[in-house]
Amino acid sequence: MAALGLTLGLALGLAAAAIARYRYRYRCPQAPRLPFAARAVAHRGGAGERLENTMEAFENALTHGADVLELDCRRTRDGVVVVSHDSSLLRQSGRPLALPRLRYQDLPPYKSPLEVTFSPGE
Repeated sequence: MAALGLTLGLALGLAAAAIARYRYRYRCPQAPRLPFAARAVAHRGGAGERLENTMEAFENALTHGADVLELDCRRTRDGVVVVSHDSSLLRQSGRPLALPRLRYQDLPPYKSPLEVTFSPGE
């Protein structure tokens, strides 16, 4: 469990670095380097096998040897950080709403059931 917490902390740190790099891309000409060699990155937590960006997906990815867990963090209009791969909520909720334009309390519920939509590479 401690390894999961450490890995999630690292993933959030990398997400923050990516956001900072994008925001200040003209001030930061080189991409940040990982302090370790990563061979297996679980995109969206390994979305090809489990529901993306869930604890179940992250735990499954670690079980299968992922070195890094990748997730996408976005902010709502009122500044709350949420985990969502898409900026539009169409795929998750069935409603074409822009995440940055909504307050956290106005986020719609997810569709039930959600589908695993990421196709693994060959």
